[in-house]
Amino acid sequence: MTRAVALTEQAAVTSVAATVTDASRPSLPAFQVQEYLSMATAAAQEKDEVAHRFAKDQLKAIIERIERLEEEKKAISDDIKDVYAEAKGNGFDVKALRTIVRLRKQDADERAEQETILETYLQALGML
Repeated sequence: MTRAVALTEQAAVTSVAATVTDASRPSLPAFQVQEYLSMATAAAQEKDEVAHRFAKDQLKAIIERIERLEEEKKAISDDIKDVYAEAKGNGFDVKALRTIVRLRKQDADERAEQETILETYLQALGML
């Protein structure tokens, strides 16, 4: 029995016991108390099984989505490599193409800031 089931059963027993021993109600015979307890335990176990089944199904769905996306990512990565190979075959510098793609992803202000810093460093080193 898992800890969660044990805790659920304990809560059910406490709840039923509180209901059964309520001072405003007459005392129930022991067999009826036991019957209430067994019904509460069965209900708690059923709820727990449903929760576990739901969590298992949800986890499986998440894993399958991740696997599918990883496959798509691999396919796209292969396509990008093919485009760079084609560009190289046509005489383009792949390193320059990668730099241009990286720069185009950046915000214009961020790109200008990086270019300014690079220019400042190059001047400080006497490379300009």
